Amino acid sequence: MCVHFIGLQEKTDKYTGGIYHKTQIDLTYNSNHMEGSRLTHDQTRYIFETNMIGVENEVLNVDDVIETANHFCCIDMIIDHAKMALTEKFIINPKGTSISKLSKAKKSFTVKWKKQNTQTTGYRLIYSMNSKFKTGNKYVMITSNKTTSKSIKKLKAKKKYYIRICTYKTGGGTKYYSGWSSVKSVTTK
Repeated sequence: MCVHFIGLQEKTDKYTGGIYHKTQIDLTYNSNHMEGSRLTHDQTRYIFETNMIGVENEVLNVDDVIETANHFCCIDMIIDHAKMALTEKFIINPKGTSISKLSKAKKSFTVKWKKQNTQTTGYRLIYSMNSKFKTGNKYVMITSNKTTSKSIKKLKAKKKYYIRICTYKTGGGTKYYSGWSSVKSVTTK
């Protein structure tokens, strides 16, 4: 029986003491310590087994705890995708963003969003008068991840527009997109 199947089965069954359990704790503990974490092996094991911190008279660095939880998720992802081909699309997975503010103006609006640095080349906006984005969609490409706002002009007056945004990363001549943000709306003046 291959190690991938055993690890996946132990993960599914929430089996403790096996290869999955040991791999999660040891890999997370060792990789975190290479990055400067001060969590002990026992603290790492406790977080994995209980999904709680469990300290009484100690002070823990919140970043160390978050990094530990993130490592557990990363190892799960590796196990879940162990048989997949390692492609650019698998590696490039831009993190999304969200719209932080919409301002209306005469026959226009301005959209502002949260800056995203993680695997992001730029942003792609879509706006429409159709709330489901079925017809009349207009796309705007923002080619710099440093840009965090865009004014959309030459629109119809006193009309409601729906807007959403995603990030993209260019790799090997291909654009890889994040998921869309939640939809926001604005009515022009």
